[in-house]
Amino acid sequence: MNHPRLHLLDLDVEEVVNHSEEHLVLKCGNTRHLSIGDMVYGLPTHICPTMALHEEVYVVRKKQVTESWKVVARNRSF
Repeated sequence: MNHPRLHLLDLDVEEVVNHSEEHLVLKCGNTRHLSIGDMVYGLPTHICPTMALHEEVYVVRKKQVTESWKVVARNRSF
């Protein structure tokens, strides 16, 4: 099952338990290999306005951080 706003790589989603603008709680199968703090990669199809709360985002290619991008909206004032 895929979530309409996120595709998780290497993780089987069985059920969406809860979803809000900032959090997504999932029930997943095949998680015995994971421990608290392990990284799970996801490809978002929606990035909400809370991204402006972060200074930068990281670009990952082939499981390696290759660069970072400043979040322009972070310090924007009108």
